[in-house]
Amino acid sequence: GSKEEAMADAEKLRLLLPPREKVTLLIIGNHSAGKSSFINWYIGEEILKANMAIETSNVTFITRGKKKTKFLPDMMMDHYTFLPEFVKKVDGVEDHMELQVCTSSERQFPMLDVIDTPGLIDGS
Repeated sequence: GSKEEAMADAEKLRLLLPPREKVTLLIIGNHSAGKSSFINWYIGEEILKANMAIETSNVTFITRGKKKTKFLPDMMMDHYTFLPEFVKKVDGVEDHMELQVCTSSERQFPMLDVIDTPGLIDGS
């Protein structure tokens, strides 16, 4: 191949490299829209309850780690540097947050932090 082809291949490879920092993906949708099911599928583990009943009542942060663990809000502040300021602004929100750590390497999950939210209820 020519030098131009090699440069083009190098550019394509550069686009495939993981981000330098994790990307945070916030999942928002109506009740029973499949938010938790999608996250379980993407992660490759049944980490969240998913069915027709209202299962998600907390904002659940999901990240990859070496050991499956569940953390409560006070232990999350170091991992998510934006949380302390957010918690100050939204009274009582820390009572409805948790962090789930799972070991999955599926579908590039190690490059993501996923946030699952309680379902929205259509008021019409």
